[in-house]
Amino acid sequence: MISDSGKDALIRELEKLDTPISLKVFTAKVHCPACEDTITLCKTLTELTDKIKFEELSIDTQKELAAKYEVDKVPTIIIEGTGIRYTGIPSGGEFPAFIHTLIMVSTQTTEVGHLKEKLNEIKKPVVVRTVITPT
Repeated sequence: MISDSGKDALIRELEKLDTPISLKVFTAKVHCPACEDTITLCKTLTELTDKIKFEELSIDTQKELAAKYEVDKVPTIIIEGTGIRYTGIPSGGEFPAFIHTLIMVSTQTTEVGHLKEKLNEIKKPVVVRTVITPT
């Protein structure tokens, strides 16, 4: 899935991680062509750094957990403790953004700078959805 040269570059990026990150990866056995690749991707990440751990969960057999995390699509990767989730496999053009998100979560840094004051004014929960497609 990731070439050897790609793994070298990824290792350099993952060295930026500060605190450990835990991922919950929801999958399903039926009607999920991207689930297996998503698990392979997460396994690769855990092999390249000890700062990332993941747990595979099934929406088929762990329905209460899926309901708790409001997961109704698979694969879904939840970055624990953040409210951030990726639905679908973060591959192609989505992969660098996924890795960057993990780094920001681990280092507790963002690049919102000038927007920080405005974001702090928000007092009620909001949902922000960003849709990225390869095209």
